[in-house]
Amino acid sequence: MNTGGKTGRCRDFIARVFGGDWHMSSLQKVFNLVKILEKRDPTEKESEIIRGEAKVSVGFLIAALSHPNPAVRLRVVCLMAEIRDPRTVDDLSQSFTHDENFIVRDEAGNALACMVNIKAVDALICIMQDDGNIWWAAGKLEMAKPLSLSPLISLLESSQKPYVRSVTIAILQKVSGEDLGTDAESWRKWLEKETSK
Repeated sequence: MNTGGKTGRCRDFIARVFGGDWHMSSLQKVFNLVKILEKRDPTEKESEIIRGEAKVSVGFLIAALSHPNPAVRLRVVCLMAEIRDPRTVDDLSQSFTHDENFIVRDEAGNALACMVNIKAVDALICIMQDDGNIWWAAGKLEMAKPLSLSPLISLLESSQKPYVRSVTIAILQKVSGEDLGTDAESWRKWLEKETSK
C-alpha cells in the first residue's frame, strides 16, 4: 500500500524489507534512517548517525540495498566500503553484477576491492569468470593487490577459458610488474620469493 510521496515510499520499503512483525520503536528508527539516506544532501550530523548505525547494524545496510532509489543504494554501497564489514561481501557482489544502475554497480566493485579481505577477492574472482564482467572485475582486482595475487595465480592454473587466462595474465603482469608468461607455477614461485623478502 503506497501512501504517496517520499514518506509512503519509505514506509513501503520498510514494510517490504522488514515485514510487519517489527516493534514500532525499531520501525521508527529504521524509518528515520531511511529518510536520511533518501536526502540529497544530509547534514554532517545525519551522516554521522548513519555511519554509526551502519557499524552497529549491517543488516540495515544490506536491507537498504533493495531500496528503489539508486541514490540511496549508492550511499549504502559507499557506507559498506567505509565500514569494510565482511558480512556485506555477498550483497556487494550481487550489487556489482545485478544492480540496474551503473554507478551503483561500479561503486559496489570499488567497495569489494577496498575491503582488503580474501572473501571480497574471492567474490571478484568468481565475478571475473563471467565473460560479461571480466574486465570490470579485473580492474577491481588490480585495486585489491597484493591480496589478489595468489587467487589470480590459482585462477590462471584452473581456468579452462583462454580469455579468462589471458586477462588473468594481464592483471598479474600489471600488478606485479613482471612478465612470467602463462605458467602458473612460475608465478607461484615468484610470489613465494616476493613474500619471503
